Amino acid sequence: MWIEPVDGRLPRETYLAERDRSTRQVQYLAQPVFDRQDMFRVGVVITPASGQTMEMVAEVEATPDGLQPWYMAVYAFPFLLLIVFWIVAMRRRWRIAQDAANQQARPEEMHAET
Repeated sequence: MWIEPVDGRLPRETYLAERDRSTRQVQYLAQPVFDRQDMFRVGVVITPASGQTMEMVAEVEATPDGLQPWYMAVYAFPFLLLIVFWIVAMRRRWRIAQDAANQQARPEEMHAET
């Protein structure tokens, strides 16, 4: 397997594909390294037992691996906002309950004084 940027900014790099024996299917794995998100030409060279070499070429867009920290921040923001609203609501509810308890205690104190 080989890869090269469509714009030609880097030379072609070749990667060896190895058979994945963890499945029952015949499957080969290669791990090319893409330096950035961009369009790349990917070529796969197949040489069967007959010896006749075949090549398939496709253009693909490389996307970044995993979630980068700023993606995590963007996706987490609504949940963090919800947590903040929940905490604010619980504090208000607690204050209201405390005020109600204090108001009930005050009339009892007034009756005790008289």
